[in-house]
Amino acid sequence: DNVSNTQAQGFLQRYAGQPVAESFRSTWLPAVARRQDWTTLLANWKPTDNVGLRCAQLTARQATGKLDAQWSRDALTLWRTGKGLPDACDPVVAGLESRGELSPALRWERVEAAADAQLPAVMRTAARGLPAADLALANDYAAFLDKVHPRASSWPRTERSRRIAVDGLAKLAKSDPDAAEQQLPQLASALGFSEAQRGQVLYQIALWTVASYLPDSARRLNAVPDASYDERLHEWRAREAMARGDWPAALAAIRKMPATQRSDSRWQYFEARLAEKTGAAAAAQPLYRAAAQSPTFH
Repeated sequence: DNVSNTQAQGFLQRYAGQPVAESFRSTWLPAVARRQDWTTLLANWKPTDNVGLRCAQLTARQATGKLDAQWSRDALTLWRTGKGLPDACDPVVAGLESRGELSPALRWERVEAAADAQLPAVMRTAARGLPAADLALANDYAAFLDKVHPRASSWPRTERSRRIAVDGLAKLAKSDPDAAEQQLPQLASALGFSEAQRGQVLYQIALWTVASYLPDSARRLNAVPDASYDERLHEWRAREAMARGDWPAALAAIRKMPATQRSDSRWQYFEARLAEKTGAAAAAQPLYRAAAQSPTFH
């Protein structure tokens, strides 16, 4: 705040292209924005991932009469994320509203993205400005993300309702997989979940059960459809079976892994050991040899 524009610009020129210049720029430009010295901010702007600075640049363009189609595109890129926006973005959102750019469809787009990010407060903020009936539904969606409630069974049977219900159940599964498992059948039936949507919730129920070392891990892992598995859950299934000393189940879990994961030297070694433990010593030898050839094998 105490650096003059001349000093700051001299520093940026002297160290142009060096990390120290970009570090200084990211510290100095917010101070320029607080002074509302928009011309200086625009003259020294460089693209950044910092959302607050991106909003400051959009505000500078607004304040200097550069409200064009590109401004709208850049502003809407930020709006479409499901993340909370810092206070520096308030003038940008106000600018979009005053230009009539925040259609109900765009508000719903942000509500859904915020639900995917499990941010109910952002959902509520994004919903402001929706027609009354839509606003009430959006707020009930947000309430479901806060705490799963039985009203969800009466929601419109739409893809949006299903998406929100999946997001809410996935969030619940993280803190209480038992409760998520109890709620899933009724909601899946009432709203018409697809097999993939059921799989998304079952995945989270299994993941947080096994990651918390809770009972029922094996049953819940086996309830997840194969199509919903990823490498992380494949690894958990193998580890869980090994922890129980269930060698046939552990071997089966490794053999269900995708080829790239299964061919990792670590899993080749475990597959060989488990093959031995289940009486298939001959099958183990080629796996030991393959694992030993890997530079990462110890």
